[in-house]
Amino acid sequence: MKEVEKKGYVSIQWLGKSSLREESSLAWVAGEPKYKKVNNPDLSRIVKPFEDSAIHALWLQNYGGAWLVRKAFSYKGENGIGEGIYAFGNVNPKDVCLPNTHCVDHLFGQWYVIKN
Repeated sequence: MKEVEKKGYVSIQWLGKSSLREESSLAWVAGEPKYKKVNNPDLSRIVKPFEDSAIHALWLQNYGGAWLVRKAFSYKGENGIGEGIYAFGNVNPKDVCLPNTHCVDHLFGQWYVIKN
């Protein structure tokens, strides 16, 4: 997350190279109206720890002052399959949960899990 901030990005998406696809890197900076896409972003320092691991995709987004690790996991709930998100920082449930639902649980320190 610190490397993403150093680059000035507010969101990144990375898919590692596989036998089925080439590597793909996307990034956005703050802009009007909300985000501005970056052409040919260099995410090499950000994704280096993941290249030789079992993690082949990464989606980080700064939202409301917290860093979200999007599409971190899927889960089956009463409303079907949902998206699991890990968050680092202050998370306002009103910003990330559907009305009248509980979707944010504290893990430890500044880490939270969001089931949305």
